[in-house]
Amino acid sequence: MPELLNLDALRAPSRKVRFLGRDYELGYIPAGAAIPIYDAYTRLLEKQTREAGGQDVAAHLRYAETHAGDVVEDTIGFVARFCSFFYPEVTCEEVARDASKDMVDAFFVEIIGAIVRNSAAGKASGEERRDTKKNGTGPDLSTGSA
Repeated sequence: MPELLNLDALRAPSRKVRFLGRDYELGYIPAGAAIPIYDAYTRLLEKQTREAGGQDVAAHLRYAETHAGDVVEDTIGFVARFCSFFYPEVTCEEVARDASKDMVDAFFVEIIGAIVRNSAAGKASGEERRDTKKNGTGPDLSTGSA
């Protein structure tokens, strides 16, 4: 009997967060949302690092103090983009109008943490599967050979 590799087992346990009256799944973030959100986060960090004039903590703190409005706007935009993957009607304007800064900051941290946790879990699971033998009639996808 062929071996069944259950990729559904890689799905992280459900973890929901309520933000502005809507529930968001942060335990399992679909790749269609995680990849662009991670890319947006990377671009945001690169922009802030460039504008801060360096990667050291002191430069980032100075940037955050002198560009507080830009940092808040960037964070709102990031959170709104994440929300719009699940609820396309969510806009930056709605988040800015209806959420406190503390709510936006907390959700931002939760989103980044969820993406990191999902990524780390997938990598760990992938390492465990490398030694799985081919037990079927189809191609051996672990080595790229048939």
